[in-house]
Amino acid sequence: GDGPSLVRVGVGVHVLNLADIDLANGKFYADFEISLHKEVDEDGKEVLYYPEAINDPLLAECGNLRNWVPYVPRGSAELADAGLGLVNVDRLRTVSPVVSQSPEGNRTLDHIRVQSYFFFRTNVTWWPLNVEAL
Repeated sequence: GDGPSLVRVGVGVHVLNLADIDLANGKFYADFEISLHKEVDEDGKEVLYYPEAINDPLLAECGNLRNWVPYVPRGSAELADAGLGLVNVDRLRTVSPVVSQSPEGNRTLDHIRVQSYFFFRTNVTWWPLNVEAL
């Protein structure tokens, strides 16, 4: 339709471990949690934006979401990697949705934990990489 159709989604990343950085082979190990949340109004209804809003600098940061709820990508239970679309990642990885339960018994997605090796192309243009000016 011609109406507003975009949902603003905030993404939080909490790095638990970054290790085994290998410049020769261009890989590193990362263990992190991703939290997703979407903007809602005071009544809990999804706030929708027109496609032009993507260029609005005031909406670029999600640090100002007054009201939000956890965001679960549609169909993510059936999708690989919980619908995250991870790139440059090892095929032997663990992607685990972590749910929380309210006192009433409602279960909601709290965050997604990712544990894997990631790959990168080493750039040695500025070798050595650890040059410091004092």
